[in-house]
Amino acid sequence: MKFLVSVLALISLSATANVGDSIRHNFTFNGQSGFQEQTVIGINNQGQSFNVSYTISLAGSTATNIVIVPTADLFTKLKASQILTYCPQIGGVIENVLGHRTCKVTGDKLYELGLFSFVETMNADVIWIGNVPVNGIVKAVLSNGLIMTLGNYNWSR
Repeated sequence: MKFLVSVLALISLSATANVGDSIRHNFTFNGQSGFQEQTVIGINNQGQSFNVSYTISLAGSTATNIVIVPTADLFTKLKASQILTYCPQIGGVIENVLGHRTCKVTGDKLYELGLFSFVETMNADVIWIGNVPVNGIVKAVLSNGLIMTLGNYNWSR
C-alpha cells in the first residue's frame, strides 16, 4: 500500500486554485479496488501554494495526508482548455471518456513538454486529460498495472 500511496500522491501534484474543489478517482490495483480523493483545503503564502488533503483507500485501509502544492503546479480550467485545444500538436488524440472530452496522451510526452512535471515518476503509460479539477485526470493507465478512472468531482469556478 505504501508504494501505491507514493504513486498516487504524485498525481496530486497538479491541483486547482479553488478552496473546496475536490476529485475522486476509483482504481484497481493487483485485482483490488480502491479510491483516492483530493480536496483543496487552504491557501498558503498569499496564494503561492495550496494545501491539498489526499486520501487513499485500498483493501479496507485508508490513509490521509496533507500535501503542499505550489501554485505553478496547479491544474486550472485554462490549462485544461489549452491541452484540449492543442492535443494533436502535443501528440495526443481527442477521445470521449466517461462523458468528458479528453486528450489521450502518453505520460512521457506530457513530461517532455513540461505540462505535468510529476508524470515521469508516476510511470503513466497513457493519461486522458480533461476539464476536471485538482489534477485534470479523467483516466490513467500506469505501467505497474494500476487503472484509475474519474469518480466524481466538485469544481467551484
